[in-house]
Amino acid sequence: MPELIDTHAHTGFDRFDDDRADVYRRAREAGVQTIIEVGVGLEGSRKAVELAASEPLLRAAVGIHPNEANHLERDWDAFEQLVRTHDVTAIGECGLDYYWNEAPKDLQKEAFRRQIHLARQMALPFIVHCRDAEADLIEVLRAQGYPRGVVHCFGGTAAQAQELLDLGMRISFCGNVTYKKNAQLQEAAKAVPLERLFLETDAPFLPPQPKRGKRNEPAYVVLTAEFLAQLKGVSLDELAERTTANARRFLDIKPERQDGPGTLTYVIGDNLYVSLTRLCTAHCYFCPREGPDRVAWGHDLALTRDPEAHEVLEQVGDPTRYREIVFCGLGEPMIRLQTLLEIARTLKERGARVRINTNGHGNLIHGRDVTPELKGLVDAVSISLNAQDRETYDRDCPSTFGAAAFDGILDFARCARKHLPEVIFTVVEGAEGVDVEACRAIAEQCGVSFRARPLDDLKEDRRPPIEPDER
Repeated sequence: MPELIDTHAHTGFDRFDDDRADVYRRAREAGVQTIIEVGVGLEGSRKAVELAASEPLLRAAVGIHPNEANHLERDWDAFEQLVRTHDVTAIGECGLDYYWNEAPKDLQKEAFRRQIHLARQMALPFIVHCRDAEADLIEVLRAQGYPRGVVHCFGGTAAQAQELLDLGMRISFCGNVTYKKNAQLQEAAKAVPLERLFLETDAPFLPPQPKRGKRNEPAYVVLTAEFLAQLKGVSLDELAERTTANARRFLDIKPERQDGPGTLTYVIGDNLYVSLTRLCTAHCYFCPREGPDRVAWGHDLALTRDPEAHEVLEQVGDPTRYREIVFCGLGEPMIRLQTLLEIARTLKERGARVRINTNGHGNLIHGRDVTPELKGLVDAVSISLNAQDRETYDRDCPSTFGAAAFDGILDFARCARKHLPEVIFTVVEGAEGVDVEACRAIAEQCGVSFRARPLDDLKEDRRPPIEPDER
């Protein structure tokens, strides 16, 4: 049985109240591994988070739908708090809807832009709703320059699909692509390469042709998969394998862990490392984060949620017991800049030396030069360069920021050296296609230090023996 992911459903709607458990059972029986439960507005998003917390099959996406844009100012602070304090997979659905037109177009665009910006800050993907608004949608996406989005329930032409693909977007199809009179949509589906294609139901709406007239549900995603496989001339197994891999990577879907929430602080040598976030802005093929267990240096680093500042400080205790405190883990600490600064300020007051290990995407994440804010609170920053050019970087470390990532790393380093005592570029020596000497030359050009570390260094348990009474 092929494994499938329904990347967009609304099982929290009241149409599922009478048989929700049976809906999930049928989905599992049909081979559905994960359902992205998509919130519509603040209350719908809260419901999505609640359902995902109680049903292992679900992951939550939260968004302010364009038809809810009239409530943007009333709901924004609570919505942002929801995103920042819960384990959400994506922002959305958000976008533009000129069919129902329940909110002014300018307000819809503002709600859309805000959510893209928040997704960028959190290194999360975003899910786009678009109805009769393709031209304005493309204009907003082009201006935002953040390509980690998927247009759900695509309803445009092949030419519009190509424009979205050119911007770096992904495209998802649901049951209406199977309808006999939807030749234009089927041509669009043919134009989307398998590596950019997602499957969805949009349940309870738009059931595939064999189920028309019935309530849609996640189990029916297999019918859409069968149709698209035939349309694209591949086997169902191949289409399922490719689209499921796409969704897992894009939405950062990891297997559920049964053995605890992961390690918040861990010792390597005489340093204490802090895992500040479960989110990351790059998917380096050699990183333990990309593996199934997320274990590095003998430590389980699979955080189930992002910690609060007081939790980190309680675990660190007296920071002078360590040579330095390093914000690292398998996430990008610069995503949580304000929390990082709050912790670093207290640690410095307690006599700590503070270092950040980062992808170098801090300025890209926040849309400004954030390095002056680190001055006096951070003693050193280690930046994962990992490639000598953008082509190698894009291949080995595909990023949230697409083609802008590599140049953004260099810019971050140049900015950081103006404010911090020590800035270091690092590369993984032995990673495929990496020219260590070319990377060393880039470090010299940027005026920063350089260090190469062996590929196997990521897998070794280099912890010293720790006495039982030591943290």
